Amino acid sequence: TAETRFRGQGSQANLVFLATWYTIEKHRESLLYSFIMLRTDADADGVFSSAERRTLIAGLEREIPIALREGGSAYYIELNLMRAGLEFPKETQYQWLSSDGYPLIETVRSGSAAHCTMDVDACFAPGTVLDVFKRVAFEKPDCGDCLIAHLISRSGAAGLGAFLPPPSAPSARPSPPQTPPLAKRWQDANFSSGMGREFAKHDRYTYVLGSSPMQFHALRRSGDVARLPNMTSPVVFLAVNDDIRDVRAIQQTDTDMRRWYAQRWGDMRAWWERH
Repeated sequence: TAETRFRGQGSQANLVFLATWYTIEKHRESLLYSFIMLRTDADADGVFSSAERRTLIAGLEREIPIALREGGSAYYIELNLMRAGLEFPKETQYQWLSSDGYPLIETVRSGSAAHCTMDVDACFAPGTVLDVFKRVAFEKPDCGDCLIAHLISRSGAAGLGAFLPPPSAPSARPSPPQTPPLAKRWQDANFSSGMGREFAKHDRYTYVLGSSPMQFHALRRSGDVARLPNMTSPVVFLAVNDDIRDVRAIQQTDTDMRRWYAQRWGDMRAWWERH
């Protein structure tokens, strides 16, 4: 960035990193919003009735197992791609889909089973519906993470059904897409409630985490190009860092790199090099 020209020389903001994690955290927020503000507060009066509170804490009095869905949602994605006649991703494997919940849930292990636990009295202490939502979403994030794991397990093999009001709930009236509430602090953010099934917030922040083979190589002396991946290597993303200072070594490395490029890609050219 303009603040830091070289890595490790000071603090800097990586916008791609921030945008990625903003999406993940907003999806987590939308799941909790949907369950607490829309499903549990069924009459949208902002206060939990006895029946609504029972819905809120149902099944939370014990340890909650953390078990990924068999095959995960990635299985259904591949199945749908096959049914649609579309190709699978070439060199990227899906690791996590937003429809499987939140990927950073802290767990504890008991024997061979991972689980999370919730202090129901602390997580769902008395207060308005908005108070409870902000508590589990922001003030006590472990509460929200464990709640998401619990609801994913109740949503079946796929989907997010346990987070949504039942299909019989009145549909929200169509309206133009709304800008998410903006505030510097979560304590000051305003989250409106309302009746109906709402999918827009989930869809807005849908994401996939994938894994692609990558390597990083530092060239420090003449001959280091020989250590770069050969044609049989499955590497997809390659970063080459040139730390060579000797003039003759730089010239030799330039020759070696050009030969490596030709062996790796031949006459292939990126679109911006074709004009």
